[in-house]
Amino acid sequence: MLVIWAISAIALIIMSYLLNGVYIESLGVAIIGAAVIGLLNALLWPLLSFVLVPFAVFTLGFAALVMNGLVVWFAAQLMDRFSIDGFWTAFWVALGMSAINIILSTLLTIDDDSSWYRNLVKRRMKHTAKPEVTDVPGVLFLEIDGLARPILEKALEEGYMPTLQHWLESGSHTLSSWETDTSSPTSAS
Repeated sequence: MLVIWAISAIALIIMSYLLNGVYIESLGVAIIGAAVIGLLNALLWPLLSFVLVPFAVFTLGFAALVMNGLVVWFAAQLMDRFSIDGFWTAFWVALGMSAINIILSTLLTIDDDSSWYRNLVKRRMKHTAKPEVTDVPGVLFLEIDGLARPILEKALEEGYMPTLQHWLESGSHTLSSWETDTSSPTSAS
């Protein structure tokens, strides 16, 4: 969270250098400004998204960009030593901050879902009992979202899944179909 906050403050400073009409007195003001923008986003977006979602399709996402500009403009109105000349300047500041945030977050892999899951698995493994060797057969569930059995069988035939192919050929595992009788996404299953 602190890294994302720092990235937002840096993005705000960069945008103040790139755009006329944006005034930020100091790094400290940029840090507070990034915090205010983040707080407003956290408080206002749940309410605004409830109102805007029906219009998102009609505006092709432009309404969300406009709202981001309004949040940045409102943050500047709430603060001393941080000013934005008008809404359209705030709109470009919000757009630029988003772009900078996406680029830096991607480079730093901050939004990497895999790292979150790795940490989650590590924490869970600390509380998991050590496995015991047994002759009792078990069940391995391998879920691959949206993978139909015919496509899986074709991938096996073409050699794209050698480990699974080895398990099936050795007889240690079997392949069974599962019909959910509802929508096939994970949440429905």
